[in-house]
Amino acid sequence: MGLDNGFTLKNVDKTTIPKFIRYDDTYMGENELELVYWRKCWGLREVVMNVLHMGDQDYGKQVEAEDIPAILRKLYPFLSKEYWEENADSIWSFEEKVESFTHDILNLTWLEGYLQEHPEVECYFYDSY
Repeated sequence: MGLDNGFTLKNVDKTTIPKFIRYDDTYMGENELELVYWRKCWGLREVVMNVLHMGDQDYGKQVEAEDIPAILRKLYPFLSKEYWEENADSIWSFEEKVESFTHDILNLTWLEGYLQEHPEVECYFYDSY
């Protein structure tokens, strides 16, 4: 059994997404996309679940624009190799994950304003654990 976590968007018009935002919609519906995906990053999972006040039995929660700054404040330290190695609790080394994680931070930073400008869009954090 794996551990997969991420942020998905629903009711999104993909033509409104800037080109610098990376996302995956391979397994999503027409107006859905996966903005952030983490596999086997228990430390990142814990941070987001704590900010969103999720319990171990919660497998998803809607994320509001006002949740994003608190999530980002807790994720920024993981951009340090030392912090990653001590707290990420992941199968991935800092070197293996830093590029994609940096882009995840960019995506989440952009997401706050996007959710404010597009109230029809819903964001969810999911937890497969």
